[in-house]
Amino acid sequence: MEKRGTAQAQLGQFAEAIDSWDKALEFKSDDREIWYNRGLALVNLKRLEEAIASWDKTVQLQPDNTEAWYNKAVALKKLKRYAEAIASYDKIIALKPDDPNLYYQKACVYAQEKQADYQKNSPEAQATSATNAIENLKKAIELDPKKYLKMCKNDSKLHTIQKDVRFFALFQGKQ
Repeated sequence: MEKRGTAQAQLGQFAEAIDSWDKALEFKSDDREIWYNRGLALVNLKRLEEAIASWDKTVQLQPDNTEAWYNKAVALKKLKRYAEAIASYDKIIALKPDDPNLYYQKACVYAQEKQADYQKNSPEAQATSATNAIENLKKAIELDPKKYLKMCKNDSKLHTIQKDVRFFALFQGKQ
């Protein structure tokens, strides 16, 4: 059933793949690869909550599975569950502290959180989110200046902080 699910997923038959993996999990409920792949298929069907639950099971079985943590963080961000997405990025960063993309993605979550805080009319929370976004951008730039300086300037996900003086300071003396 596991291989059948994989073949079905490769053919884009995600619902069928999930059914096959669910049957396989009846016999191998601790198979982290099945749980992980099940999460990927669920995302393709736009069933994010279920995908997150599958990745929760994956990281319960394999706490250092950075791909599961990453996909979970992305799904949580799409659902606007920013605090949980940030917590997932923190787990990955603890495992891969030298990966600039993780800090960058975490900064993007904080920037989106700032927009949500603005809509809630919460200036203090906006300031905290902006500060956290900029701190994570600093770390990404420190690890890979060429790539992340360019990305920062052009990424619309960061629009909520791009007028912040601290954002401009990231570029001083680095161009």
